[in-house]
Amino acid sequence: KQQQIKAMTGKSTAGVSGDFGIYFETDRYILFDGSVYSASSPNNYIVYLEDNVRFTNISLPTSAIVFSQTNGEVAGFVVGSNSITIRNMLDLIDKTISINRYGVITGVN
Repeated sequence: KQQQIKAMTGKSTAGVSGDFGIYFETDRYILFDGSVYSASSPNNYIVYLEDNVRFTNISLPTSAIVFSQTNGEVAGFVVGSNSITIRNMLDLIDKTISINRYGVITGVN
């Protein structure tokens, strides 16, 4: 939600308003500004998952959610490519989180 609010209010770490997003990898997610994730951006903020938690199925275009400037909707939203699975590696329990085009969680299975 923090990234979505930044997009809607025009806040930018680089001094330029625009899109904001979240890029997912197996053991972490990265908060970024802009419409495309760039691993070399100095403005990226990396959040590591706990040792026993992993993203196992990232069903998002380019493994990212990008919130559009001003309206906060998910840019390039694709039905069927709008979920991510989180696995507890200790007991092998999966939870799949789905979102809609507004970035709202619509299901946790």
